[in-house]
Amino acid sequence: TAPPAAPPAAPHTSPASPASPATPAAAAAPFPDIRWISVAPGLELGLSRLPESRDQGAEAVLAVVRVDPARHRFALGMASETGQAHSLADWGRKAGMRAGINASMYLPDNRTSTGYMRNGDTLNNKAMGNKLGAFFVAGRRKGSGLPADIVEREAPDWNARLDDYAIVVQNYRLVDSRGKVLWPAGGPMHSIAVVAKDDQGRIAFVLSQEPLTAERFAACLKALPLSLSTVMYVEGGAQAGLFLRVDSTAEKSLPPSFAGATSHPFPNGVIHVWKGRQSLLNTRGNPDAPVPNVIGIKGADAP
Repeated sequence: TAPPAAPPAAPHTSPASPASPATPAAAAAPFPDIRWISVAPGLELGLSRLPESRDQGAEAVLAVVRVDPARHRFALGMASETGQAHSLADWGRKAGMRAGINASMYLPDNRTSTGYMRNGDTLNNKAMGNKLGAFFVAGRRKGSGLPADIVEREAPDWNARLDDYAIVVQNYRLVDSRGKVLWPAGGPMHSIAVVAKDDQGRIAFVLSQEPLTAERFAACLKALPLSLSTVMYVEGGAQAGLFLRVDSTAEKSLPPSFAGATSHPFPNGVIHVWKGRQSLLNTRGNPDAPVPNVIGIKGADAP
């Protein structure tokens, strides 16, 4: 699993603290607005191309799946629970997920998340990461919170709020709820996958295939008309990925192809998979590579 540009120093290791204080993001260069496509009620696909793109023929190197939590139920796939890691397409096939993204970075055992992770009463990692400042939560069991949310560790009631939810996944924050970029400038360039919340309470899965520094990626997110508040880093490099399952009826209304995506047949539909890229070779990650932990969505009434 690829490390963030900062703070972790190497893949498959416990993260360390940032090497320098957060600095303001550089101004993002102009680039096209996102092209939105309605896939189902409460489920949209957004496509854009960043100005840094070296693949100028690509239709999109930034993909966004935006979800209304009132219409779709979030699910957490964990290899430690299922007994096996799956490719992104197979998480869609075998776990019945409509869309999904990496849940987190992971340790050398290829199963354990780098931060706290829980699915119901099943723990993947019981240890709280001291430097990991965000928790994706879903499956509200009690309380009056949102159906899905990103809880910041700075909140005075953060620990109590975690108990309200069946799904909890801890990761680094890239942007806080005030819009402040928490990453220092510079660092390595690689593809980045994030989970974010917008100002309407919708959850966004976002993947930049184009290798960028984390600070530059954050600047691009702030420049796009996404209205994101808290942004949580989940994975980087060729391991980062995003998938979307589209049924046959909706597929007919979509563009004939998605540049940068691979398509995988599914009964009565297609699963589209976007994978990250290695920073130096700019080669796309293997769409069939196993991913141990995935945050996904199902229909509100799906088991």
